[in-house]
Amino acid sequence: MRKLAASTFLLLGSLICLSQTSRFSFVNYNISQGLPDNNVQCLAQDARGFLWIGTSEGLSRYDGKSFKNFFSSRNDTIIKNNDFTSVYEFRKGHLAINNFNRIVCFNTYTEQFYTLPFPVKENIGLSQQPGQKGYFLSSINRAYITDDQLKVTDSITVLPEKGLTTYLKIFFLQGKKEGLAQYANKLYLYSPDSKKYQPLPAP
Repeated sequence: MRKLAASTFLLLGSLICLSQTSRFSFVNYNISQGLPDNNVQCLAQDARGFLWIGTSEGLSRYDGKSFKNFFSSRNDTIIKNNDFTSVYEFRKGHLAINNFNRIVCFNTYTEQFYTLPFPVKENIGLSQQPGQKGYFLSSINRAYITDDQLKVTDSITVLPEKGLTTYLKIFFLQGKKEGLAQYANKLYLYSPDSKKYQPLPAP
């Protein structure tokens, strides 16, 4: 999901079809209408039609009429701050969210945050590519591949370069078995069968 750096975001207000010509009407929303912050970083629509919005100051749910915001509470042991950078619905009623350098989950029915037993608790990021059912967990010198329920199915480890600690990111191209691994600004070709990776030559 692409990060939105605009101070406000645009929601599609209405679609009017006249003589085979589509006209779109947009409405601006910001903190004046109930958003927790003007810096919108991610958007996702869940199975029930709610729009979930991650901002620098909280998570927000939009039902088409109004916003309901969710924040970390004092001495919260699950979410450390209110910075939400990506959001995915990994099963109906349950969101997986990048919260600063951690991954937290949110039950949209009970409106409670919770965590899953990932191999790494901090310095980890969650991503998903279009057309893929599973997810990718990027962490320091290692990456994990999960199924659509966020259960880890594979892991990839690189030997860290001297004095370097950085994230290992994995990308799979749609329709291709091999993947690309990015580490320390270098690209590697990864084979899920052999679980080995080879550096790609510089162009």
